[in-house]
Amino acid sequence: MFVGAGGWDYFNVPGDRLRNYAKAFNTVEVNSTYYSLPPLSVVESWRRRVPENFEFTVRCNKALLHQLQSGSINQSVAVFESMKHLCSVLRAPVLHVLSSSSFKLDKERIERIDDFLSSINHSDLQLAWEIRGTSKSGRQNLVRVLDDQGIIHCVDLSKEIPAYPSNTLYSRLFGKGIHNIYQFTNSELGDIDRKVKTSQAEKAYLNFHGVRMYKDAARLSIYETTGKFPKVTSGSGVTSVLEVLKEDALFPSTTFHLIQSQGWKICEWKRGEQRHLSEILSKVEEKTFHNLSELEAELRRMKS
Repeated sequence: MFVGAGGWDYFNVPGDRLRNYAKAFNTVEVNSTYYSLPPLSVVESWRRRVPENFEFTVRCNKALLHQLQSGSINQSVAVFESMKHLCSVLRAPVLHVLSSSSFKLDKERIERIDDFLSSINHSDLQLAWEIRGTSKSGRQNLVRVLDDQGIIHCVDLSKEIPAYPSNTLYSRLFGKGIHNIYQFTNSELGDIDRKVKTSQAEKAYLNFHGVRMYKDAARLSIYETTGKFPKVTSGSGVTSVLEVLKEDALFPSTTFHLIQSQGWKICEWKRGEQRHLSEILSKVEEKTFHNLSELEAELRRMKS
């Protein structure tokens, strides 16, 4: 199992971030290529800075779908060939393709995707296709094409499972929050792990994309190695809640605004059991707390 995150730019440690990231994880999804293609000299430097067994996966440049949207299969093939060469330099086995909510999956566009996939040679590069925000019928029709063409169905395993099995499982993990504002509990990470291990996949890539992506990926990696999850805070119960809130909670604040800004985070509520702060704070009376001490007193009163 390959567990990592969507990029290394935010891996905030002294020195070369990519080198240090590769000491902690065994894979990374290169996100920047979705927006623009870097010079090959830069791509070559990425490969040199990581261990031999470290694996890159790559996001396909958005121009590929833009060209398919406008009807230019030849231009889409040209974009794919550029991405294929970049993947070859990185020795990346998977290229991720996103059809966003703006790509309308009507009959004509799905046929265009089918024609495009029939026009390329991807025998030495696996494609993982993610489908967002479309009609149920459009999604089902595209899924059938992808299955027929041997393309991996990329999903967020915390929300769904692939529509069909593949030898390789590819998941981009955002969680159940708004956009990428989420932190996974041990129970949720364990559920993702079980989905992987009960699938028919021979190889799995799990790339975390939430605001705590490095911590979530590290916790799952530790679990894979040791069979146990590390604690997310040193204390538990109310002490754990306070540890989490001390990071950046602002006061004075109402209960509602604390839930809005801090509820996505997790704490060690009991030994080996995490809870989202939203679950705990939702039981607090709606009022204004002028400082953390006032909230602590209310939480301890509730727990007693």
